[in-house]
Amino acid sequence: PPPPPPPLLEQYSCHVLRGHADAVWGCDVSPNPASLVLSCSQDKTLRLWDSASGQQLAALRGHTASVTACCFSPRGQLLLSCSSDQSLRVWQADGDRACVAVLQSQQNNTYYTMCCWCSGGAVFAAGQRSVIHVYHYPEPDNPSN
Repeated sequence: PPPPPPPLLEQYSCHVLRGHADAVWGCDVSPNPASLVLSCSQDKTLRLWDSASGQQLAALRGHTASVTACCFSPRGQLLLSCSSDQSLRVWQADGDRACVAVLQSQQNNTYYTMCCWCSGGAVFAAGQRSVIHVYHYPEPDNPSN
């Protein structure tokens, strides 16, 4: 006989994270603590959430167009977002959660649709121009920065 079907997702507890005003394009889970979730949206914002409670911790504003992807840095100290406004933004993950850097495309009309941050400081961003941009932006050595 065939194996039994897997259980339905509805059988598991779930928080619905509400706060964005438009389509949500991406999310990522912090490496430390793992209960933090970052999301990005067509509403031009990023939102930081406590996944255990479902509570919104912060709304980060600064992009001037849809935020298409987001991620935590490898140690979770910083946040990275990319947007159809042709920029990548680096944000503090705690404290005032300020934007600490803007990495702008050197090519006209290049907007980013995905980004990722690797250990060692390599930041990758890709978009509609059939290329991947590689930036170097290492995390601070001191976790309190």
